[in-house]
Amino acid sequence: MPLLIGIDLGTTHLKALAIDEEGHPRASASIPTPATDEGDGRVVYDPEAVWQSVCQVLDAVLRGTDQRVAGIACASMGEAGFLLDEGGTPLWPAIAWFDPRTRPLEQWWQDHVGRARIRSITGLSMDFTYSLNKILWYRDADPDRFARARHWLGMAEWVAFKLSGHMATNYSLASRTMAFDLLREEWADELLEAASLPRSLLPPVLPAGTPLGPVTAGAAGETGLPAGTVVCVGAHDHICAALAAGAITPGVILNSCGTAETMLTTLDRASASEAMPDERVVVGHHLFPNLYYVMTSFRTSGLSADWFVHHLLTGGSPSHEAFAGRAAESAVGARGLLFYPYLRDASDQRHGAGSSGLLVGLRDFHTNADVARALIEGLAFEARRMFDRLQAVMQQPAQVVRAVGGSTANPVWMQVKADVLGIVVDVLEMKEATAYGAALLAGLGTGTFSDVRRMPEDSTRVRGRYVPDPTRHQAYDGLYRRYLSLLPSVIEVGARLQGSSQRR
Repeated sequence: MPLLIGIDLGTTHLKALAIDEEGHPRASASIPTPATDEGDGRVVYDPEAVWQSVCQVLDAVLRGTDQRVAGIACASMGEAGFLLDEGGTPLWPAIAWFDPRTRPLEQWWQDHVGRARIRSITGLSMDFTYSLNKILWYRDADPDRFARARHWLGMAEWVAFKLSGHMATNYSLASRTMAFDLLREEWADELLEAASLPRSLLPPVLPAGTPLGPVTAGAAGETGLPAGTVVCVGAHDHICAALAAGAITPGVILNSCGTAETMLTTLDRASASEAMPDERVVVGHHLFPNLYYVMTSFRTSGLSADWFVHHLLTGGSPSHEAFAGRAAESAVGARGLLFYPYLRDASDQRHGAGSSGLLVGLRDFHTNADVARALIEGLAFEARRMFDRLQAVMQQPAQVVRAVGGSTANPVWMQVKADVLGIVVDVLEMKEATAYGAALLAGLGTGTFSDVRRMPEDSTRVRGRYVPDPTRHQAYDGLYRRYLSLLPSVIEVGARLQGSSQRR
């Protein structure tokens, strides 16, 4: 029985998963994503270190099975990528999606194109994180080196190139560049011309799962993949997770709970067009032509939890068990404590670029159990803010939230989220949804699956169902209103603190 491999190149971890033609997982591996912290929030990924890690994780998966591999596809974080020279060699390390060095370019775009025009073309609210800003930063930082640049590839696209020798992207990744005309489904010449960048810098845009070709002999030797393994076009990590979770029909919301947290649901073309002007949400392109999604996000969800456990609870590696256990010792409302978890900005706040995390209401009787509870509740309130913005543009009311990702291992957090949202939260048994979705795309490209939108049962099996408690939901409604009422002041105070804080 041939296997299909999906790679998930994430912010903090690099994973690979092999499934069989019936969708059953057969082998998996995970290692930390190699990253260099340059201080002041700046993080980069060295291309050789990333490639060696890809080889390592594939070797681990292949050693876990003796079955033939038919195909492979890669999902990755959006925005980050490599500029390549004529020979395909990276000219710089990749700048992490959240790296703030590109923030000054927001003003450049406002002056030269305008926020509303960018929104009308791309479906994105102007933001420093998108790929186009990273390309411009490279050009400004070293014009001579940039003059050698011939190609831009996002992380998943670059892995596929290293495996197959072919360059291509998918709609979902293209729509994270701020250079993609969403409704025309092509690169946005108007924005590229404004930036004085040639269209030839960007790869062809193809449906997810399109076969690129067999793994090269060189890549086969480095990774252990057998000759003839078909390399297929991958996609953006959150969209691959949505595919695996079956969240590709209206009314089903994917809640992807990683370093950052997102909520997204599928839209048809007409609904996507209607949602384009609404800056409360991001409108993006899904895996296939004429299929779209609407998304809201929060940048510091899992990051905040890891930070709390490491620095304020155990001093060791992040532990959902320790975090959940401590939070359970406090009560609803955390004895009057509110935690605004903006460790990297309030990402949906147009003027919240300088915001900071704040504890409000701290008294001498509070313990770290209360802080743990306040953090979980603050993260759940941010999930409610995402949920409410999404509901405003959905084609039909939400029926269920399907949660995937590392934070779903915290049962206290998931129950509080259900209580705050007032809707059932299903935690799926499939722990590696993103890699699973990428493997499904490999199945599409190899002809193993004729329609990946008909999911194998393994991907949508529920591990835990969290039903909102009516009494707690009512209590949280009042606390949520209090949270929202203080939010403008929190954003203002955080911005003032940012201007005078001591940076690393």
